[in-house]
Amino acid sequence: MDTIPTSQKLLIKSLKKEDWGNLLQRIMSSYNDISRSINPKGLLKINLTTAQIKLLTCFSDKDEHTMTALSKSLTVSMPTMTAMVDRLEAANMVKRERDTDDRRVVRVRLTAAGKKELEKFLENKTEEGV
Repeated sequence: MDTIPTSQKLLIKSLKKEDWGNLLQRIMSSYNDISRSINPKGLLKINLTTAQIKLLTCFSDKDEHTMTALSKSLTVSMPTMTAMVDRLEAANMVKRERDTDDRRVVRVRLTAAGKKELEKFLENKTEEGV
């Protein structure tokens, strides 16, 4: 199933090697800008990575997510999501549970500590006016 429109394919084919380098640099610069905006100058006293903060914020409107939903929401592969949840679980921020009806489905919930960190992050962001 090809989802890339023809016009984008033509654009991609027309890019030269140096164009790809410039494009990659712009993407990385934008990513760094976004990461800094989440925690500018380390002002938030949170010992979490940007990826972990993004994962926690998925729970700001819903108490529970499946691993698949989290993976899709953050546009990362399932192995990457598994590693992210492993680290947050080791830090006692999330809890994983198998679905009682379908053991293939893994559900993730915030622990009390995870909820506290999420609330702290959201409060700080509100105070910053973001």
